[in-house]
Amino acid sequence: VLIDGKGDIGNDSMLDILQKIKGERKLYVVNLSDTLSSCTYNPFKGANATIAKDMLVSLTTWSEEHYKANTERYIQRLARVLIQSKIPLSFDSLIEHFSDESLAALSKELHINGVISKEEHAHTLEIIDACYSIARDAAARFATMQESEIGSLLTKDGIDVYTSIEENAILLFVLNPLIYPELTTLFGRLVLADCKKAVSKLFTDHKERVFFVFDEINTYVSYSLINLLNKSRSANVTCICATQSLSALDTAGVDSFRKQVIENCTNSIVPRQNEPANAEEWAKVFGT
Repeated sequence: VLIDGKGDIGNDSMLDILQKIKGERKLYVVNLSDTLSSCTYNPFKGANATIAKDMLVSLTTWSEEHYKANTERYIQRLARVLIQSKIPLSFDSLIEHFSDESLAALSKELHINGVISKEEHAHTLEIIDACYSIARDAAARFATMQESEIGSLLTKDGIDVYTSIEENAILLFVLNPLIYPELTTLFGRLVLADCKKAVSKLFTDHKERVFFVFDEINTYVSYSLINLLNKSRSANVTCICATQSLSALDTAGVDSFRKQVIENCTNSIVPRQNEPANAEEWAKVFGT
């Protein structure tokens, strides 16, 4: 599984090289630089309600814990009701049924059909009453991605990270920060969350070694990357991170982020450093 944060699809690009060396293995390409020829993608495939909630919430930053907590509560209930209603989780289905009217109607139908109890239906209505006015604002952010040029790539039948691993395939995400700077960040974070979902399943599946390659990580970096670096080893996953410099890691907005990346990477390959401070820091890491 590879993420190319540059958007290059020409000669000697990651896409070009993979097409030459893939052999008989299937290659899926989710391509923001060429959406017409891209595979479709569904990061929510196989997710439970809690995972789906975490994936959506990770797409945005939150100024107040109060807003985040209420939005999490609403999205988790929505995802649970969709699963109980036998509606496949996808970006489209989550946005389509996000309104309070739709969620209430689905819950009522489940109660009428005997799938859930009267008490559980009442609890859903309580969550709607308490949380929807806050969660509605967050829904606008999610809808922005769905309504964008890359929204057509997010379908219920799309590939996801775990399925590609199951097939022993190669899955490449080509992001494009030049054309879609904000959407690239959101999309990249969605992929990182999908990688975490896959790792959680690999803990019990004991697959052959899997490689995650994260190129130009400053384009889409988030704290989810740290979780992948320090927890994926037990799932027989090797993470390879590439960035132009240590300074690029500071874009995560967390003071300790670059330190945690260094601490969690067993091996480092360091080309020439043009920034003296970065050269000094690497010298201290290796010991001079």
